[in-house]
Amino acid sequence: MPKYKVIFQTMVQTDGWTNPSQDYEEKVVRETVTVKARNKTLAVKDAVKKTFGYIGPRYGDRYSWGIDQAKRVTQIKKKRC
Repeated sequence: MPKYKVIFQTMVQTDGWTNPSQDYEEKVVRETVTVKARNKTLAVKDAVKKTFGYIGPRYGDRYSWGIDQAKRVTQIKKKRC
């Protein structure tokens, strides 16, 4: 089976509790996972199960990645000598 590299990405608020009318401070959170799968859709589903997730703005808030947060899925090609 071929290997796929799945990249998850989302924006997370870093300044904690603020007034919605004010400016938010956000950062980009990414995670990369390599999985073996038959095709791209199965690779994303398998990667969602294997990832740790990301931490929210408050300590202890851990969120799991979703299928819709997969930014890019690429197949890893073997180099021939």
